Amino acid sequence: MADMRKFFFPVRIKLMVIISSVVFLSLGLLSWISLDIFSRDIKMMVHTLNQRTSKLLLARLETEIENRISMLRLAAAFHEEGQTSQLRELLSKTSSDLYAVAFGNSPLDLSFFSNSARLKADSISTEDMNKIYFSSASLMRRAAAGELIIRNVSQIAEKPVYLIAFTIKGGKITAGLFNLSPLASIISETSGKAAPGAKPLYNSFVVDSEGKILLHAAAEELIRKADYSSHPAVKHMFTQKARTGTAPSYTLDNTRELATFARMELGGLGIISTMDEKKALEGVRIVRERSILISLLIISVAIVFVWFFSRSISGPVSDLVEASRKIKEGKYDTKVDVKTRDEIEILGNSFNEMAQGLKEREALKGAFGKFVNPAVAASILQGDSLALGGTERNVTIFFSDIRSFTAMSENMEPREVVHMLNAYFTEMVEIVHETGGVVDKFIGDAIMAVWGTPKESESDTSNAVEAAVRMRQALRSFNTRHKGEFPKIRIGCGLNSGPVLSGQIGSDDRLEYTVIGDAVNLASRLEHLNKTFGTDIIISESTYLQVKDEYACVPLQKIQIRGKTKPQQIYTVLGRLNDATRPKSVDELRKILGTKDLSKVKKES
Repeated sequence: MADMRKFFFPVRIKLMVIISSVVFLSLGLLSWISLDIFSRDIKMMVHTLNQRTSKLLLARLETEIENRISMLRLAAAFHEEGQTSQLRELLSKTSSDLYAVAFGNSPLDLSFFSNSARLKADSISTEDMNKIYFSSASLMRRAAAGELIIRNVSQIAEKPVYLIAFTIKGGKITAGLFNLSPLASIISETSGKAAPGAKPLYNSFVVDSEGKILLHAAAEELIRKADYSSHPAVKHMFTQKARTGTAPSYTLDNTRELATFARMELGGLGIISTMDEKKALEGVRIVRERSILISLLIISVAIVFVWFFSRSISGPVSDLVEASRKIKEGKYDTKVDVKTRDEIEILGNSFNEMAQGLKEREALKGAFGKFVNPAVAASILQGDSLALGGTERNVTIFFSDIRSFTAMSENMEPREVVHMLNAYFTEMVEIVHETGGVVDKFIGDAIMAVWGTPKESESDTSNAVEAAVRMRQALRSFNTRHKGEFPKIRIGCGLNSGPVLSGQIGSDDRLEYTVIGDAVNLASRLEHLNKTFGTDIIISESTYLQVKDEYACVPLQKIQIRGKTKPQQIYTVLGRLNDATRPKSVDELRKILGTKDLSKVKKES
């Protein structure tokens, strides 16, 4: 039981753990699936929004750049036709963002016309213009080869300036320098606003065919020489054949981003639209946190509910456990009051019926044991089979008888005789039971008892002799307590050990458990010999041989027992060897008993 209770968990705790676990797992799985679907939907929405943004930027930028290219073609036409005044008027338009336009047959042979007012307004000198054109010689060669060049050259002038260069009919180069701010404003309009020092929610930028920045919402990105070719979204865009698409999410500067792209046929430009994944999924995070809080709240409510609900189960179960413990202790009046309107109530009612049955069984056993030997009654009630007709056993048989009982009872009322016998038998039978013996029957004032059946042990013979010695001592106390109430009682005891037939003997209607055999007859005759030898306990030689090391036994003269061919050696028991108060001789015993040795004047017939 101690080992079991080491790992004992009450039903209430088990219910709480099981139900809370089911609720937690169910809510967790449901929340995980829902949030995963929600997160995917949000990402899809972000990608869709970015793609739309990219397409809108694409359309606006293509329109703006085509307008600049048309302006340059018109300027080239004026230059070819020698209409210088119209060309300068075109440059001087206040709405124009054209700084200068250059014409030539080779990158090193260029003549350019500038918008002085625009250059002065933006603090760009003629030397800056020459420096820009000179530094762009490699781009001019590519333009001369038929390529449309659109490049950010802001890093040279340290001003937002970009270059458009291409060839017209005849292979002549036309190259225009434009203020980049109007185009950059388009990007700025579509980029999210953010607090100072913080990154915006979403952003867009444009790169040229080499992955270098052309347009960016941040002005410093336009001026510094920024190479975006290693940007994850840019690298992905250059590997795709489609003009629009979605880049896998990536981490850049410790920020997880979602990105889409759109590519222009015009100049090989690409538009990248990005969004901070953490901020984009902020709603998912909020929903997740709220789901966790709601789950915890639900689990807490479930635990409280289960705690009180489990009382309807664990309470009655605990009552049943406690009642079972009391039943085990023999308290058969124990009842449980279970009103749960379920199987536990049925169990409680069955328990009460069981307790009542055990109470009745115990009462029957007690009553049965008064008429049938308790050991035999216990065996019958437990379902042990007692062979009809008997089995052979080696036992020790005991007979005791009250001396001069007939003369004693003649002077007493029948009720007084019964009262005296009941008091006497109560003490003597108790000693028999305490020493492991079985009272076979009462024969008037005589007691017949057996040790070794229906249960046997190695100390049966010793226990039988012990019972006789204790009866001697108990009888002295009995006579002292009842002095004046009952006449003084003296008894004689005879014990013999040997084989008998033990079992149920009788008719089909009535059976009696007893022992039969010559050993029984000898024990009965030994009991009668106490009158002759003036003793109270006589044992046979077979009994003596088994107890001689424990009890002080004195041999009496051999006697001829009826039915025996040889004289039998018999012994009287003085007491336990380790008992200093026992009689030291047979004469001392006779003096204590108040008897005389009649063997010399009377012989067994």
